[in-house]
Amino acid sequence: VRMVIDFRLSDLGSEQGIKEFSNDLVIDIAEALFMITHRLKVFSISGERVVATIVVYPPHPDDKDQRSADTLIQELTFQSQDPESALVEDGHVTSRVLQVDGPFRPAEIGLVSGDDDDGSVDSGSNSKDDDSEEDDDGHTGGGGT
Repeated sequence: VRMVIDFRLSDLGSEQGIKEFSNDLVIDIAEALFMITHRLKVFSISGERVVATIVVYPPHPDDKDQRSADTLIQELTFQSQDPESALVEDGHVTSRVLQVDGPFRPAEIGLVSGDDDDGSVDSGSNSKDDDSEEDDDGHTGGGGT
């Protein structure tokens, strides 16, 4: 998923500011969709106006919530268009969402999914490893982006 948010990259400041913004974004989305945060990962933050590229992972077999990545992306898109939704009305970061596009396959937006999941956020380059590797949370590639 790509989200355009009414923030300027320069407003986020340092690498730490970008990490905090990314963390707040994941929390906002998870709370609005009533889901656990480990199914979300911000792959990149870029652009003059912030464009966040986010992967929604498929559910782990042990997860209580078994909604598909595509279902969650549809709900995210729907909520982004509703000014009274939890995403827009209650979100710290997502209250300023301007647009949500997706789902995309990783290759469609310049990502090659997989994960070395070091917790870092790419603030410009959009590259990751092979799509079949498992990340630290037990997810394999193939999530919706």
